[in-house]
Amino acid sequence: MFLAALTLPILLMYFVSGMLYTFDIKGHIEKQKFNVVLDAPARLNLDFFADVAKKNLIAHALPIPDGDMTLRKKKSSYTFRWGGLQYAVSIKTTKTPNVLTMTVRERSLLTQMMRIHRADAGAIFKAIPLILLIGMLFILLSGIYMGLNIPKFRNVMLYTMGFSTVMFLLVFVL
Repeated sequence: MFLAALTLPILLMYFVSGMLYTFDIKGHIEKQKFNVVLDAPARLNLDFFADVAKKNLIAHALPIPDGDMTLRKKKSSYTFRWGGLQYAVSIKTTKTPNVLTMTVRERSLLTQMMRIHRADAGAIFKAIPLILLIGMLFILLSGIYMGLNIPKFRNVMLYTMGFSTVMFLLVFVL
């Protein structure tokens, strides 16, 4: 009972966000783009891009993200990403060595919920689905165990599990 009460709010978020995602309702992202002109060509390291991001966010009175930073090379350009659940910044190099393109994203509450659903919102949100899986398996298996050990419900449980297994296999195969 307590495990069900503990996991219910989180499971409801996953059920609702999964249903919305199924119907292609994903929320909204507010984007702002800036060109950043440097005094010298960009240094291609993480600290340099983090410093450029912080300075420009402060200059535009925008919040600083709280997530992880990455710097990746794609063909002949570099992309710096720094994102948390609500805010994200990306900076890309351009063909001009001293000009960068900075994009700031502010995610709506629904978009944040979708990121949590996809476990794309930080380490803690990768652990939550595993904890929920273990909790749900315990709840389901204990319910089946109880149903099979009460003589009044044993046959109904067996028929119901057999029916649901056959239906799942039919849908899966077709």
